[in-house]
Order: sequence, then structure tokens, then C-alpha cells
Amino acid sequence: MNIFVNNIWDIKSKRYPLPFDDVTYKKTIEIIDIAIKNGVKISDSHILDIGCGTGIFTLPLARMASKIIGLDNSKAMLERLKDEAQKWSISNVSTFLKAWNDVDIETLCWKKSFHVVWASMTPAIKNDKDILKMEQCAKDWCVFIGWAKKRENDFYSEGFKLF
Repeated sequence: MNIFVNNIWDIKSKRYPLPFDDVTYKKTIEIIDIAIKNGVKISDSHILDIGCGTGIFTLPLARMASKIIGLDNSKAMLERLKDEAQKWSISNVSTFLKAWNDVDIETLCWKKSFHVVWASMTPAIKNDKDILKMEQCAKDWCVFIGWAKKRENDFYSEGFKLF
């Protein structure tokens, strides 16, 4: 992952929503409930949350799961997640600083290591290769929440032209 992208997410982290903000939390729980109603077992599960950001899904899921790892390529996002976990006395969360495309699931022994692999609204999951990698990590379920259509951002597009 290039430095430009990491810096953007570090900058965005200062204004990014937090998991227990009223509106954010309500929407998050609604989505988690949909997953549960469709058979995804969260309680007592070991979960990997890819592109976790500030923990919008990580921390509410942690309240139900036995253990969760939040993976993100932004140190600042993960710091905010850790601060929120401490603030809300959530202790079954660990973080992993790395871009998903740089994660070697063989070396980390992550194949079939998680009951649920979760990715929500993250640019970390870009193609079928990323989805297949999620599936390789999951024992039971992959939950992917993405955009309904391709999103364009003029600022990012111009920035990426520099690299």
C-alpha cells in the first residue's frame, strides 16, 4: 500500500465516525442483525474484520464474539479503535496494521482460522481475488458489505495519478 493512501486514511481518521455514536451504532446493529437473521453466528465466534477503520463494526461485534481482530492499513484508524475499546471496556479485540493485499494468510496461519470474516464498505476488497482470500480465512461465513455501484472520487483519482 502506498504512503499517499495511508496518509489519507490517517488524516480522515480524525473526523471518521466512532462505533458508539448514536446514529452510527443504530445502523451498525441493524446490519449485524440482518447477518444474524441470515444464519451468521456471531456469539462465541472468532472474527476477522478487514478494513476495520475506527471499529464501527469491530467493537459492536466484539461485544458478541469471543475474539476479534481488526485489520487496517491506517495506524491512526487503529489507534482510535483501541481508544474506543478501552473507553468502552472491550478487551477481546486485537489490531493488525497491514493492507489486506499485503497479508500473507499462509505465513500468519489464517487459513480457516476465523468463524466469520467481515468486510464492510472498505476499499481493501477490490476484486474476486480479495473475496477468495476472505473465503480462505473463513471456517463458516464471509460477510461483505459493499457499494451498489462503482464509486468515483475526483480527489483520489487525481492523487493516484501521481503514482
